Amino acid sequence: MKQRLFNFNFICLALLTLLFFVNCSGTKKISKKNVKKQAKTSQKAKASVHPQNKTKLDKIMVYLGDESVIKWKLISINNQKATELFTDSPMMRFDDFWKQIYGTTGCNKFTAYYLRDNNIIGISRVSLTELSCDNSNESLFINTLSTATEVNEEGNTLSILANGKTVLVFEKL
Repeated sequence: MKQRLFNFNFICLALLTLLFFVNCSGTKKISKKNVKKQAKTSQKAKASVHPQNKTKLDKIMVYLGDESVIKWKLISINNQKATELFTDSPMMRFDDFWKQIYGTTGCNKFTAYYLRDNNIIGISRVSLTELSCDNSNESLFINTLSTATEVNEEGNTLSILANGKTVLVFEKL
């Protein structure tokens, strides 16, 4: 009986020792050099991600996707220049996989679903965030976008038509 207990204790001790060495072998040795390197790396990461270091346009571009995604900036709405109506021009992108439009009105972010067959387009279920904005033309943009029936893309220009009339003109960013 004592022999079995001794063997059991010996096996447990051996397993614990093995487990300890396996866990410790994957960790880095702590040195002043490693600690300083980690501190510098984390400070750089915090500085680059900190909200104060991002401009409003940076935040919008993250929402609109990376450089590989085609983005469109509003140039005119109902033949009026967007710069005259908006402090920050609305921008958007199409997500062909999910059949959604993601964008910003210059103040609030919006999403919408679309169906497109060549030049024919239907936009539905438009929803947007509800930040308080000084810009009253936001609803004009959303309502005009919702009336879209056709879309024409020529070079760097995207025109959205409603019942044969061009209502929105965008330029490729």
